[in-house]
Amino acid sequence: MHRVSSITVAVVFGGLTFGAWAYFNAPSSEPPWPDRLRGVGFAPFQSGDDPTKNEMPSLEEVEADVALLSTRVSSLRTYSSTGPLEAVPRLAEKHHLRTSIGAWLDKDTARNAAETEAVIRLANQHTNCLLYTSPSPRDRTRSRM
Repeated sequence: MHRVSSITVAVVFGGLTFGAWAYFNAPSSEPPWPDRLRGVGFAPFQSGDDPTKNEMPSLEEVEADVALLSTRVSSLRTYSSTGPLEAVPRLAEKHHLRTSIGAWLDKDTARNAAETEAVIRLANQHTNCLLYTSPSPRDRTRSRM
């Protein structure tokens, strides 16, 4: 008799545990995606491209990607301003997109100088370029160079 009650308690406890788990982990429906996103990080690398080996996408591939995204986003964020990514502000402007341009900085001082010069030049040439500075998390400002 004692063994039957132990099994009954284990089965009831197991059922309650499973029921609680199922209740708290019930699937929820995903909210619908908006028709247009505010912006995306943009790195137009294709299969087989490798920026570490200087294997970059062609200008045609970058333009095709910008054109494709122009129907779904309002702005593009780049993380470099040299090579094929140098064309992004111009291509984005052509497709009525804003860009937030960046410079890829590392230990290579010559490359850092080229990136810095490119990002400043592009910001001054294209009115669709947004630059953000953040002196502290509480004091965020948007500025143009």
